[in-house]
This record gives sequence, C-alpha cells and structure tokens, in this order.
Amino acid sequence: MIPRIKVSKGEVQQDNIYQFNEVGKITGVSIRYILLDGDIYNSVSVTRVPYGPINPQFISDSPIIYPVSILYEGVAIYSHTSEIHIDLSAYPEIDQPAMTAIYMREFPGQGLFIELPTIFDSTTNELIASTTTFGEIIFGKPDLQQGLVSPFLIEPIDQKKVLVDNPVILKWSGRGLLQSFNLQLAEDSLFNSTILDTTTINSFVQKWILPTNLQLGTLYRIRVESIADSSLYDTSDTEFTIMNPLDIKNISSLIPNQFYLSQNYPNPFNPSTKISWQSPIAGNQTLKIYDVLGNEVETLVNEYKPAGSYEVEFNASSLSSGIYFYKLQAGEFIQTRKMILLK
Repeated sequence: MIPRIKVSKGEVQQDNIYQFNEVGKITGVSIRYILLDGDIYNSVSVTRVPYGPINPQFISDSPIIYPVSILYEGVAIYSHTSEIHIDLSAYPEIDQPAMTAIYMREFPGQGLFIELPTIFDSTTNELIASTTTFGEIIFGKPDLQQGLVSPFLIEPIDQKKVLVDNPVILKWSGRGLLQSFNLQLAEDSLFNSTILDTTTINSFVQKWILPTNLQLGTLYRIRVESIADSSLYDTSDTEFTIMNPLDIKNISSLIPNQFYLSQNYPNPFNPSTKISWQSPIAGNQTLKIYDVLGNEVETLVNEYKPAGSYEVEFNASSLSSGIYFYKLQAGEFIQTRKMILLK
C-alpha cells in the first residue's frame, strides 16, 4: 500500500509562504498565509493521502473525484486565510486541471464538501484556492453527463477601489467543459459599452493595464463568458472604481530610526479613520485594506516615498460593518493590524 506523506511546519507566520516538501517526502503543496492569528509556537501539517475521501457528500451534483486527497491541520492557530497552491507535477492523477475544482470540508470522513473558488495557473502548472478553515481537501472535475457549469468571478471583489496608476488583476474560475473564455469589461450593467473585450484560452487570470483616458470615479463591471456555450457566464454583482491616490500627509520633519505601523484612530470607526506609519528608509511603500476572508478591498498607497512619517485617511462608506485588516509593506518590513468598521 502506498503510504501517506506528512510534512509539518512550526512557528508559521503571516505573509510568509511555506512549501510542504522534504527530502523523500513530497506533498506538492505550498501555502501563503494572507492572514494569521495564533500563538507563536503554532504548527501546521499537510498530509497527502493516496486515495479519495470516505463518504463524500456535496450540496449539488457530485463531481468525478480524483483518487488523492489532502489533510490540512493546524495547532494553536485561532484564525487564518490560507492561499493553497497545488503543484500539479506532483499530482499525475489530476489529468484535466483546467476543469478541476478544489473541494474542502472541515471534518475528515464526514460532512459536506464545499467547492472553493479555484484557479488553474497554466504558467506555473498549479491549482490555487483560498480557505479560512482546516480540514480535508479533495479534487473533482464535473461529470460530463451532468452538463456544463458556469464560470464565476473571483477578483476584483465588488466595490473594490483601484488606483489609477496600477494594473487591475482580473481573476475567474472555469468549471465544467470551460477552457476558452470571452472576457469583457464595461461601464454599464448591460455591457453595451465595452472597454475591454478579449479571448483567453486555458487561462483564468488577466492583467488589465488601465487606459490613460479613463475618467476617475468611473464604475466598471466584468463579464466572463464561455466560448463553447454563451449561455454559461458570470457578471460581477456590483462595480469597482478607478480612483486617484489619496492625499498622504507627512506628519513629522524628523527621520524615524525604525519601522512602525500605528493603530488606526478612531477605532472602531464610521465611516473614516486615519492610519499612520513611519519608515526609516526610502523606497516603494504599499498600504492595503483586506476583509476578514483575506480579499483585498482597497489599495490606499502604492508609491515611492522618502524616509519619514506619514498619515492617510481611509473612507469606508461603501463597505459593510465588520472586521478589516490593513497591511503596510516597506522594503522587507511587513506589518498588519486589525480595525473595526461599526455602522
């Protein structure tokens, strides 16, 4: 019998990527921790199981399940958002990755499997999905006799604000017999006035460089349509917005001697709050807002700044109440803090 392969990592930290491979023990799994709250002495393990799940159950039609599964376990971790990468060179069982989705349930051997939004990156030959739980992971492709399934959009999330100088990353998941797509971006919900209209093959990621003649504050929607069957499509529920970089204030003439990201004030807040930070070195600095699932909500800062102390105001009038995170990256320094929007 083919043995299970288990690889563990200790003291896992947010913003790091961990490969769960060792000499003679290859799981083919790497994980990026977008958000993580836990003890310092935590641990995570990934076990590759050489057979499919026991008693698989699904909300809707059952997929064809590949004969391999993964157990994803954590100790002393209270909450997390994990971006899981599956190296398909280590999974010869998955013979149709463009049609494959990742499924997960919290308790191995029991309960419903939930389909995770899954991307097949043909350039790296990986399946990619995000989760906020530990549990049992399997891989499935649609039963051809059950017909086709529409694609669905992943990024940008609804009501996201995009800086005018940054490219927009458009992501969607192909399911069923979907390998070629028509991707449209428009200003109106009926897609009568398209700004972007392109065809992609075996790809679920599109980088859109913003045209220079766009009007600030314009709202955009995305539509992904199967070329094989135009009745299979998905349209974003609400718009994302093009905006100018925010007004960044230099709040001190002194050069700081260390990096620091301050707690936002006020906190809780409604609808605006101020975020300040300091950097002892010059360089590109980014300040981004994430929701509790690890989705990027807004980029507040993404530009070169001299060494100094800065402050920016974040307006969350378009967001719903809840917990959000803001992350600063300046050079090798990365720090994240939590804030609460209370309307």
